[in-house]
Amino acid sequence: MTMQAPLVSQLRFRCWCGTSSGSLRPQKVTVRRKGSSPAAVQVAALATQPSLQSQQLCSWAQSLSWSPQPSSPSPDDSSASPALWLQRDARRGEGLITVPCSLWITLGTVRRSQIGPHVDGLEPWLQLALFLLHERAMQEAGKAAGAPFTGYIMSLPQEPLLPLVWREEELGWLDGTQLLDTLAGYRQFFEGRHEELQESLFSQQPGLFPSEDACSFQSFLWAAAMVRSRVHAPLEQQRIALVPLADLVQHRRGEEQEWVVKGRGASESLEIRAGRPHTAGETVAMDFGIGKTDSQVALDYGCFDDTTRGPGFLLPLELPEEDRNFDDKADIVELSGLGVSQQFTLSSQEDPSTELLAFLRLMNLRGADSFLLEALFRNEAWGFMQMPVSEPNEKAVYDSMIEGCREAMAGRPALGQEYAALKRAEPGSRQELAYQVRVSELEALQHTLDFFQQRMAKLDKLEYYQERRLKGLGLLDDNGINTYDDFFKDSIA
Repeated sequence: MTMQAPLVSQLRFRCWCGTSSGSLRPQKVTVRRKGSSPAAVQVAALATQPSLQSQQLCSWAQSLSWSPQPSSPSPDDSSASPALWLQRDARRGEGLITVPCSLWITLGTVRRSQIGPHVDGLEPWLQLALFLLHERAMQEAGKAAGAPFTGYIMSLPQEPLLPLVWREEELGWLDGTQLLDTLAGYRQFFEGRHEELQESLFSQQPGLFPSEDACSFQSFLWAAAMVRSRVHAPLEQQRIALVPLADLVQHRRGEEQEWVVKGRGASESLEIRAGRPHTAGETVAMDFGIGKTDSQVALDYGCFDDTTRGPGFLLPLELPEEDRNFDDKADIVELSGLGVSQQFTLSSQEDPSTELLAFLRLMNLRGADSFLLEALFRNEAWGFMQMPVSEPNEKAVYDSMIEGCREAMAGRPALGQEYAALKRAEPGSRQELAYQVRVSELEALQHTLDFFQQRMAKLDKLEYYQERRLKGLGLLDDNGINTYDDFFKDSIA
């Protein structure tokens, strides 16, 4: 297989090796390419000692004449995993690193491999996961025979932070969290797929998975987790691809870097494009969690930005079908572009959204307020929900949210205890990730609880629909005092 050189300029790399005395000595190599545009990027193993993962990635990279290799600690020494970091400043819109499609692991790669004919027709993600399992098993059994991607695959972490592969005792750190409930659904799905494979591919083609535990459920989870955590748009679904070196990009909230595919056919390449100006020494990062909670990012990617909190808790809401006004309410939310079932995010950094409050008011609309559901107001009803409707309705909204937050927090340690546990956890460990998630969820719930409790204390000071309506008709002034008594008095005179 011919490897096409990527357009990366001045890629210096250092592989740190242990000496007999236990100290570290650097080996340096510099590759320069003329006319290239991407910023100089160094692949760095962010650790003070060479991990097995870093050594294997280094060995694989050495087999490619152009490739950078894992190196010494980067200026951002916060992780034991390899990372990309810049050796010079970069402009917004500039390519930080470019990887040619000849280095991607794609469905085409799977199709051309020994396992290809046996997995054709399976879901794209599953084909890639089984390819990883096959390649790793062949290497462990000494049958890899110089396969081009073996070194990269063997460099993938065997004990990743991804909760999907945690042991039962480790999952105990997530007790009471929303993440644990979601994780249970994930594992149930993967258990079903693994059982199907046990009855088909694994039992029918044992020669494709010769190592002792290659077909175990834990190994299958590992492969599925590797694919899920290293894939980003636009290389997803039918275009799914694992991109060595580019998959070293880190997660950081608010970063606007993105994967961009350039060229066509055999000349395609993936570029990590800068979303802002960068300074030499920065690690290359992008936001894995736009629109996602911290728990979702931890589940899908096994990482957490401990410098910036994202949304912490998912709140699913659904209009109850037993509501006598269900059909009218369903029409209103559909006219607004929503559905009868909605999911909202709660954050410790932001108050509940206007849309969440509107949905809650509609859910709790009943009694005398139901006149707003009449066909006459159908096109305006959702707009009415953007502000308080009536004191009983608003109180029902606050009561439901206060009760819900307290219920979600029940049985959990207090935030102070969680902060203390997080501080004690080993940096970069699974336990630290678990407590980061616990804190993020609790902070979001506590902030939401505080918000609604404060609003509850101001119920009698809010302006409701009827008051707004009378003001609109000129029958109340801005101070809420009626104007029609003066009107009659002046008219009689």
